[in-house]
Amino acid sequence: MTRVNLPGWYGLGSALEAETDRDALRAAYREWPVLSSLLDVAEMSLAKSHEGLAREFLDRAGRPELTATILEEMRRTREQVLDVLDQTTLLEHKPHLRTAVALRRPLIDALSRVQLHCLEELDTAGADTEEGRPWHRALLLTISGMAAGLQNTG
Repeated sequence: MTRVNLPGWYGLGSALEAETDRDALRAAYREWPVLSSLLDVAEMSLAKSHEGLAREFLDRAGRPELTATILEEMRRTREQVLDVLDQTTLLEHKPHLRTAVALRRPLIDALSRVQLHCLEELDTAGADTEEGRPWHRALLLTISGMAAGLQNTG
């Protein structure tokens, strides 16, 4: 649960940016159920992501160029989705979902912080050691809590 939700949006921003006829994209969103579903899922996925926490999780891999690529695509996708949906904020036209995400965010953010700490402790202690077992269990609990709070497993 890296707070990236990568499968829900990655690559979409580049694809939308390649289409220069914004009116055609907006019309397609209104008229094509597959495209509207795709953009709605991406919007929700982006709303549940957290760029700062995503950076912290991604940075753990020690691949700053990969982190930069992913976060740039996240920003691009957010910008493109908002443009096609003619919105200034994510979930702007979905107030019930916006409220649900906003109410859960502080709790999910706290669980993300705990999860990052567990990962650091596991790195130090070792996942298969006696010292690492409590941190492994705590990590699994944060994953379950975040999946329940985010209502997905991305």
